[in-house]
Order: sequence, then structure tokens, then C-alpha cells
Amino acid sequence: MRTTVFVILFLFGFCCNNLFAQKRLPNVVLNKLDGTVVTTNDISGNDTVVLSLWSTKCVPCKKELRAINKVYNEWHKDTGVKLYAVAIDNAKEKSTIRKMAKQGDWDFDVLLDDKKKLKKALGIRAVPLTLIIKNNKIVYRQVGYTTGSEKKLFRMIK
Repeated sequence: MRTTVFVILFLFGFCCNNLFAQKRLPNVVLNKLDGTVVTTNDISGNDTVVLSLWSTKCVPCKKELRAINKVYNEWHKDTGVKLYAVAIDNAKEKSTIRKMAKQGDWDFDVLLDDKKKLKKALGIRAVPLTLIIKNNKIVYRQVGYTTGSEKKLFRMIK
């Protein structure tokens, strides 16, 4: 009986993940910290990219970004993947975001979703949310962060 329940739950989780997996990334306008305007289509194109949606008030978000920053150069060298940390904070938090990126010596780009357009378009309820995008399609979605989950994320990128 336990095995049957486990198999059903496993298959349900697998099917639900695959139902979401190939959803098209909505084209949304975001800003870089320097004020440059970019769209999600601009940054994803035909490449594999990782979008990490986070907030300055979210402790797991900051832990995830610190952990990823430690291995990001290796990820980029091995796979060519590019990571964008998308802050969903209000515009008034821009200086805090900039300070965190500078203090953390982040090697990846930081984008601002201060109008929450990407957050709304994706129906995000909680952060951190990390997406792997390939050809403008969401191929993997990870909600939350636990120590070591960046290793699973890298396996999914490969």
C-alpha cells in the first residue's frame, strides 16, 4: 500500500512539473541596476539562462544567491549559462539591492522587477524562485532554497 501511494505521488509530481515545464517565458521589461532597459526575450533568446527571483527581505533568497555566486564562474565556464538575479523589491530598495550585489561581489547581472510585471506574469507567490530558461521556454522551476540545492540546479542546467 505504501509503495502504491508513493508511486502515485511521484507520478503526480512528475506530471505536474512537466505540465509547467515548457511554458513560454513572458516578455517583460526589466531594468539593470545602471538603468538600462532589457526584456526577458532579450536576455533569454536561444541561450540557456537562469532567472533567480528574489527579495532583499528574503533570507533564503540571499543564502541561495551567495551559494550560487561561489560556483557561478565554474557553471558559466562549463556550460555557458548566464544567471540573472531578478529583484522583486520596490524601486525605493534599489540602493539596498545595489549595495548587496556590490558587497556580495556578485558575478552575475542583477535586474529589477520593481513594477512586479514578471512576478505577476509568472504568478509567483513565494521567493526564491529559480527558473531555467531554454529558447524562451521554462524548462525547470525550483521554489525555495535549502543548503545544497544549487548542486541540483547545476545538474539540471547540464
